[in-house]
Amino acid sequence: QDSLGSELEVQIILKVIRLHKFRSDVQEYAMLCLRNLTVCFSSRISANSNETSALQDAIGDIIDAMETNRHSIRVQENASGLLWALAELTSSLQLTLESSCGVQHVVRVFLELGFDEEEGVLSEALGCLAAFSSCPDIVSALASRTGISILLSCLETFKEHQDHVERACALLSAISFYSHAARMEMIQSHDTVVLVISCMRLHSSSAFIQKESFALLANIAIDDCIQRIFSEGGLVQVESGISNYLGDSAVQREACELLCSLVHVIPSDVHIVSSIIQVASAHDEDERIQLKCIEALWACAAKGHSYKREIALFGGVDIIVEAMRRHISSTALLEKGCVCLWSLAFDSETSVLIGQSSHAITDAMIAHVDDSQQLQLEALGALKTLAATVENKRTLQNDSTIRAIVIVMWAHNSSDRVQEAALMALTNIAVNPRTNGVMAIRHNELEVIVSAMRRFPESLGVQEQACILLRNYTFTTSNVALMKSNPLVFQALADALDRFPAKCGERASFVIDCLYGD
Repeated sequence: QDSLGSELEVQIILKVIRLHKFRSDVQEYAMLCLRNLTVCFSSRISANSNETSALQDAIGDIIDAMETNRHSIRVQENASGLLWALAELTSSLQLTLESSCGVQHVVRVFLELGFDEEEGVLSEALGCLAAFSSCPDIVSALASRTGISILLSCLETFKEHQDHVERACALLSAISFYSHAARMEMIQSHDTVVLVISCMRLHSSSAFIQKESFALLANIAIDDCIQRIFSEGGLVQVESGISNYLGDSAVQREACELLCSLVHVIPSDVHIVSSIIQVASAHDEDERIQLKCIEALWACAAKGHSYKREIALFGGVDIIVEAMRRHISSTALLEKGCVCLWSLAFDSETSVLIGQSSHAITDAMIAHVDDSQQLQLEALGALKTLAATVENKRTLQNDSTIRAIVIVMWAHNSSDRVQEAALMALTNIAVNPRTNGVMAIRHNELEVIVSAMRRFPESLGVQEQACILLRNYTFTTSNVALMKSNPLVFQALADALDRFPAKCGERASFVIDCLYGD
């Protein structure tokens, strides 16, 4: 074949396809011959512009032959295989196949023939379609009950063939990402979870199958299907994937995505924190993996104090703090980091550990002071809860913490939610019940508190929290003098007393009497 030259052979075969398009027997062998030639001499053909140009021009003739010989199984099989080979040859040929609707004919073959005919045509069609698993039009065409059913049947029929399973998993994963309706269709078929996990076990050495299967299962982990995935061994596969492919970030991303869903149904006697920490430690530069690990730790922390302490024991707090430092530009990661630390802080033992690294929270607040209100709410909530632990008082009463809260209050002075959350944090920080000491207030802190009261006169939350905080401040002599010197304090308290006598009356009256009673 080398002596004849692949270019001449390509030209001859293409001429035969054009001249004999109504002869199914000729088309059958011409397609097969050209497919084999394209595969065998792929590197030579892809480097020859004349050959690739000729093949590109012939795509229309191949499609015509498929349509003309619609009832010939062998023509459909070999033509699908040929289009697959062309798609793998060059990116320009793949684009031509997309734009010429060539692949849509393979979709038709795939959906119409299914398993009613020989498996060969399905195998070739599957290979061709998998080459276009990132093409929205192709995925959309397959995202039907019929398409999903045939792909699941492929997993069953070709389960021993790793390459076929890889292609079916890639398509199913893409379909599950495509739409909610497609996900619901997969969930309704109880075979989906069983077949996917079975193929994962059978092909545990294929990182690609593990990755695509994790992605698929994560996409359909909705409501009752989460329990089904767990019951069929989904968690075991996640732990196996983490262990066997620890260095493969692509596998770890999808495994962590699925793990975030499974945490909610895992029994209390099943411990997965160490696996999460293991992944996070191995991929500290990967923002998505860090984000998913923090989400998983947050879900674990929500399950109870024993999980919170286990997270602390395995170094989870350090993992979160380091991720927040390393990925300080990621608002999403910082939000999850703050809310996870907030949840962990409800355990007093863990709270003390977090308090030593509270700078991670205030650093996040300052880094995104203008662009994320939600981050500020999560961070302020974490500081409020940390301050409820006496051992954290001294750490949180430092200048940097108070400064961060004040800056956030000014930056988000149009948000009553942020003002209320900040006032609650300051209230918890200000008083140390062990020493009966109250933090000294400064001019800028008092100004922002009064500003919040004046900006949100109708907000019960803001008014009540401000009155509680100002009352606490009166227990330090220097604070009384400072508050008395501010001409706006009296009116702010009087307005709160007038509008909300039941909630604010007693405290507002106490502060007014303390400041102006004599």
